[in-house]
Amino acid sequence: KFDKTINHKLMEIFEKQYKENPLSNYAFSLYLFMVELIHYVKNNNVKTLYFCSREGEFFKEIFDLLINQNGLNIKTQYLLVSRKSTFLPSLNKNIESEEFLTLKKSSDSLSLSDFIATLGLKNEDYSLNKQVDMEKVISNFWKSKEFKSLKGDNMFSSRYEKAVNSEKKEFKKYLEKIGISEYDNNLTIVDIGWKGTIQDNLFNYFDGKMKIDGLYYGIEGDVDTCFKNRKYGLVYSEVPIRNKYFSIYSTNHRMLERLLQASHGTANYYFDGDCILAELGVEEKRLYELMQQNKKCIRGTIFTLNKMFNEVTLSKIQLKELIAFLHETYLICYSRKLYSEERNLSNLMLMTFGTKSTEVCYLDILKSVIKMSKVEKRNKFLKILRR
Repeated sequence: KFDKTINHKLMEIFEKQYKENPLSNYAFSLYLFMVELIHYVKNNNVKTLYFCSREGEFFKEIFDLLINQNGLNIKTQYLLVSRKSTFLPSLNKNIESEEFLTLKKSSDSLSLSDFIATLGLKNEDYSLNKQVDMEKVISNFWKSKEFKSLKGDNMFSSRYEKAVNSEKKEFKKYLEKIGISEYDNNLTIVDIGWKGTIQDNLFNYFDGKMKIDGLYYGIEGDVDTCFKNRKYGLVYSEVPIRNKYFSIYSTNHRMLERLLQASHGTANYYFDGDCILAELGVEEKRLYELMQQNKKCIRGTIFTLNKMFNEVTLSKIQLKELIAFLHETYLICYSRKLYSEERNLSNLMLMTFGTKSTEVCYLDILKSVIKMSKVEKRNKFLKILRR
């Protein structure tokens, strides 16, 4: 009786959102993410959660909604950071000692000009810039004679050190302004995830002295972790091994990034205790506006789910299985109609299922597979996909 009641309510939510705001069915996995965050905070006595920009803007909003609904006292803060804004502060002021690991992961072929630009410096900061081809792409750049010559150039190393020291100083002012001190023992951040590069930059900025825990929707790929720099994929992860629902949530996860488009531009740099933001681009503004109705629906759905699950007893395992099934069904029902509506958004990395001849209703799928075994469900899904 209990299962039928819950399933019926969830099917109603699915069907309504599919007709009105299909992308809002991400509410189910986002709800799970928020629940996992609350569990982590309680179990680890976290005093403040720092939500990283820009996806963290909406994460913080729905997390605050949940803790207020549940009467919890958890302090949250919005942390304006980006890979770019935290890069220079993360570097060693001595260029000979800096390994540039983040850049090495990105590319092994660079020009001197491109490398210098990533540091916010100019070709003129290198004394030999007129004597070498600054635009030539160099294979195996990090072991090249050109890179070695650049690091050994007194003028360049001096200006590099000045730039890094300046960025570290300004970043320190900003962190202290929002309540983060270099003397703190630990820091807990929240972000959408994938590899956790911003967390690595923060870890390096504090010279590995501060314990940083990163709580992510998902983490995958070449992820660096250590005892003081731990990363957790709370919805899905492949670190240290792939979790049970990795294949479900990692599918089309780029769409989630677009759904979470923030109201402001990316963090550029820091000055006098403030973060200087880049201007929000025209396409970003358009995307943000287009996603507002979906976000409104997600807020309402998360409120409803929280109320629903507070009234029943579900184990952590049961909740995870249920949410994973709902998200998988959402992906399978990703129809031609929905794809056509979304593909007009530039720079959206979308995925569609099925063929041009069929659109599948959530309710029909759920009614037919909700009570099936896992093997039967999988076969049913495959039949749908082959239509």
